[in-house]
Amino acid sequence: MGLFATREAERLLKEWGIQSLPVNPLAIAEQHNIACQGMPSKSGGVSGMFIKSGDAYGILYATHIDNEGFQNFSIGHELGHYFLPDHPEAVFSGSDIHNSRAGFVSDDEHESEADHFACGLLMPNYLFDPALEQAGDGLDAIKSLKECCGTSLTATAIRYAQRTPEPTAIIVSIGDKVDYCFMSDELRAPLLIAPNPVGSSPNGVGRLS
Repeated sequence: MGLFATREAERLLKEWGIQSLPVNPLAIAEQHNIACQGMPSKSGGVSGMFIKSGDAYGILYATHIDNEGFQNFSIGHELGHYFLPDHPEAVFSGSDIHNSRAGFVSDDEHESEADHFACGLLMPNYLFDPALEQAGDGLDAIKSLKECCGTSLTATAIRYAQRTPEPTAIIVSIGDKVDYCFMSDELRAPLLIAPNPVGSSPNGVGRLS
């Protein structure tokens, strides 16, 4: 379902006529009458909230992490809950307020799909791929794409791994604990070897935590 969510975001962008980077998720929310507001900086624990009041919807996004790219991704995640099929019914099944944990840190199916939607919304392949061709390879390329897309380093690295033709692994860790790893198709397909040590990858992309 992750691939569907990404493609659905890209389909909507084309429908809306968006043809350049960066994609502005706040503007998209405004165009669809979805109110957006930053949460107090001391409000940690969630990346954002999706709120329903009658027929109206709103988004609260986290500001405790002072990172515009993370905030854009959080808004994109909540937009995923709005636009993806069955998401409004699922996230509002027990309450009119849904707490989200964006950033590929949740095992919940709907949270994961909303993360993939955010990736496709902020870094659609029809705009990201040409930028990737110009950016080159490795961590310097990821940093360049981050600035181009207005996204966080981690989200950009994950999208890089999804789209690069080079064998690539992105390892996300906290301290000495690996949270998750994204591998490019070129690396995953023939992978019959032991895992690389934390902080290394075949394409020279290091620890991004």
